[in-house]
Amino acid sequence: MRRSAIVLCGFLLIGGSARATSLHPLLSPLLDEGRRAARSLDASPVMEEAVPPDARPIGAWVRTRDGGASLEAAGLLPPGADRRLRSARWSRAQLRAALTDPSVLAIAPAVRCAALLDSSLLETGTAATHEGSGNPPVYAGLTGRQTIVGIVDTGIDLSHEDFVDSNGNTRILSIWDQTVASADPPRFFSYGKEWTADQIDAGIAMETDPIGHGSHVAGIAAGDGSATGNGQAPFQLVGVAPEATIVFVKTDFLTTSIADGVSYIFQKADSLGWPAVVNLSLGTHYGPHDGTDDFCLGLAELVGPGRAIIAAAGNDNGDRVHAERRLEALGSTAISFSVPVYSPNDGPETDEIDIDCWYTGATAVSIRVLTPHGHSVGPAPKGGSSAADTPDGRVEIENNMTGDPNGDENAHLRIYDRIVGAPPASGTWTIEMVSSSPTPVEFDAWTYWWTMPDGVAFLIGAEESEIVAAPASGDSVIAVGAYVTKTSWINVDGERVGYSGQIQSGAIAHFSSVGPRRDGVIKPDLCAPGRGVASAYSSDSFEDPDFITQDGQHVVMQGTSMAAPHVAGLAALVFESHGPLSVKALRERLTLTARNDNYTGAALPDSIWGYGKMDALGATGYVVPILLQEAEAVQIGDRVHLRFLLSEDVGLDPFLICRQDPGSEEKRPLGFTSSGRQRSFVDSTLSVDGEYAYWLRAPSLGGALWLGPVSVRFARGLRPSLVASPNPFAQSTEIRLQGFSTAQEIGIFDAAGRRVRALRLDETQGWRAAWDGRGADGVSLPAGVYFLRLQGSNGASLDRKLLRLR
Repeated sequence: MRRSAIVLCGFLLIGGSARATSLHPLLSPLLDEGRRAARSLDASPVMEEAVPPDARPIGAWVRTRDGGASLEAAGLLPPGADRRLRSARWSRAQLRAALTDPSVLAIAPAVRCAALLDSSLLETGTAATHEGSGNPPVYAGLTGRQTIVGIVDTGIDLSHEDFVDSNGNTRILSIWDQTVASADPPRFFSYGKEWTADQIDAGIAMETDPIGHGSHVAGIAAGDGSATGNGQAPFQLVGVAPEATIVFVKTDFLTTSIADGVSYIFQKADSLGWPAVVNLSLGTHYGPHDGTDDFCLGLAELVGPGRAIIAAAGNDNGDRVHAERRLEALGSTAISFSVPVYSPNDGPETDEIDIDCWYTGATAVSIRVLTPHGHSVGPAPKGGSSAADTPDGRVEIENNMTGDPNGDENAHLRIYDRIVGAPPASGTWTIEMVSSSPTPVEFDAWTYWWTMPDGVAFLIGAEESEIVAAPASGDSVIAVGAYVTKTSWINVDGERVGYSGQIQSGAIAHFSSVGPRRDGVIKPDLCAPGRGVASAYSSDSFEDPDFITQDGQHVVMQGTSMAAPHVAGLAALVFESHGPLSVKALRERLTLTARNDNYTGAALPDSIWGYGKMDALGATGYVVPILLQEAEAVQIGDRVHLRFLLSEDVGLDPFLICRQDPGSEEKRPLGFTSSGRQRSFVDSTLSVDGEYAYWLRAPSLGGALWLGPVSVRFARGLRPSLVASPNPFAQSTEIRLQGFSTAQEIGIFDAAGRRVRALRLDETQGWRAAWDGRGADGVSLPAGVYFLRLQGSNGASLDRKLLRLR
């Protein structure tokens, strides 16, 4: 058996090469005289100001070689508990003294628990980055201080207490309402109305959020969680960057207005010299879905060091908004879509369907449309157009669009009611394409606008791929998909309610748009909580009471609109921690530290999850230390049983396990370990003799924290044997079976041949058991010779002699 104990990164090392004590970075400032302790490390909830900093108690976890005996002798630990990991309550002087003790392996902070955060923040590691304590909370960690979180959305509830600081002042630096007539527009812009923080505090700002979407998004990214009611405690639903400064743009949702809004937010950040991140929980399927549309390119001009844009991937998975067909040389094909039964609006040009089409550059395709009742419009050749009024609606085909700068060909279909009484007909519509090119053609179409309440869906040719919307599809924008973190909640009436159906927390949200882009680039970049997320409830809006939380101030929503602000808030924390990074550097931090698990699978990135689930600890560098205490690999039969014993603060998520084969440098993923402090895995795939090394991959800054290796020399057909260690023994011995692949029972016999005890060896325990020298009646047996005997299913037996000492 090989064992290893490795202290990994995330600690300050104290001492020389012969001995190193690992001190958590949160505790290291306490080694310096005069530095104030983080409030989250105070052992007492409230400390009097008169108490000198050096006298304030610090909660800590200390890991020792001797179970704490040496620290007990020095008066630094109370007597009685013989454990490698002990809790301590120390002054600064006692902490310094403990660091000089050679028995101490590691010291980490004991952060005071407080009910501050919703499930999504705990799940993503954001709670640990805040290091909040007290009520109202005092934060010792990262909270978005001196960063701007900008939101371009439906509006924000100015009166909501999640956007008001502890002094009663707004946390919103300014608002630009693009939806009102020009009265006092922001500098450099000619439309809309700007409201300042002073006007908001004076109660004269008139902006509202009747839809509620923008308030919810803002609360996820930067709400402080102070709003509450109905006797509920505050600070239960805290945003990712609760001390960031908010700049809000209430938009009219034109792509040009949205880009203006982003520019406005960055200008406000420039005036303060602060970094800024803008959240765009909006999008369109107009464009080539490869980042080369004007919307994406316009936003690309605005980003730079300390200037980032985060966007929702979209909620269109399963809605059949995309169709794709391949035309062989000089070939033809068709796609079709359905228009549901609906009640037309009054008047002309009030009902409409718009479809954007793209096909391979330097090819030629003609397009014809067949209506549900057999009317034909077209064909429109490449470079031409066709239009006609039919009883099923007016059809216009434009096949002379330019695909610049991507070089592809662009066509557009518009179906609408130019004539009263001839709205777009319900039923199945068909688009026929005929190629006149000698090479194959890839043809894509997206529905991006319709007025029917139940939507328009492709039938023939429908593809649930390449549906990450713009601007999330842009090179300069970080795209976010959604997964589930909450399936039920207590509503405002005190009843537990939730989503219907089989919904698993941790799984991808069924609606989350998937990639890749049309040019094959991976999108989304990563995923974040987006189903079952509770955040600020706008008092200007109306919501189903089932979705309003128990405090009456927050509401549960779902969508990638909710996922994106998680990452926007995280980007603010990264800027706070690491300064004004470039978009490339920020994306690398977010993606290379993203987590994978049983839901994402090991083969990332992919078009569903991107690089995985957001990890606030890894992305900010605020890494929870991980200590690998023991590692073991044992061949049993033709399988290798692995066991890793980790420190107690590593969380519950399984870790990816990888194997290095003989002579290879590659760490090949095998799957995921069990959960808990002791992680196990069985490798049943080996067939070639040799020495194999196994590693655990834990989430960390830079993308991978490798724990291990632990090695085993594998040999096919390994002869079964019984091993006991120690032998001779006095108090106890560990018995292990090597070479069997089914659970077995071992009998223990005395020198006279009498069976005194039976032990069951279980595969989940690594085919081993401990014997404490007691008989079946629990009475300690005398010293002497004993025999282990295992009876195999084939009738063969194994025997091993044991000697027990006094």
